[in-house]
Amino acid sequence: MVDRVPADRKKIMRKQTHRNGEGSKDYFCAEFQLKESRTLFQFKLRKESSGDWFAVFKKGSKALENLKQGDELKMKYYCLDKSVPADIRKTRIKYVNKSSGFRDHYTIGLEIDSESLDSRDPFPGLA
Repeated sequence: MVDRVPADRKKIMRKQTHRNGEGSKDYFCAEFQLKESRTLFQFKLRKESSGDWFAVFKKGSKALENLKQGDELKMKYYCLDKSVPADIRKTRIKYVNKSSGFRDHYTIGLEIDSESLDSRDPFPGLA
């Protein structure tokens, strides 16, 4: 099997590891569905030097308009290794801040629960 992930991306992803009962996983991106919408929002995951996870959303994004500090929702997390099944985890929004590093963007802090939820599709009706 040919490895198509650029070396620089691998280096970044090695730093973005979430520990759980099954060992470590290299999460690359996640997705969620808003309660009132049938739209899925997918985003790239980033990790602060402190180890906290966050995402960057553009100002005016529908996702950003509907996420508030303290919200809890199911998110589906995808690993860099495509052979590893996605994890569904309860996630709490820790903060929503105007980004100092990304012009016209906001950072959203994520608190990812350490336990996987039911492996069935968290977004029924969108297949």
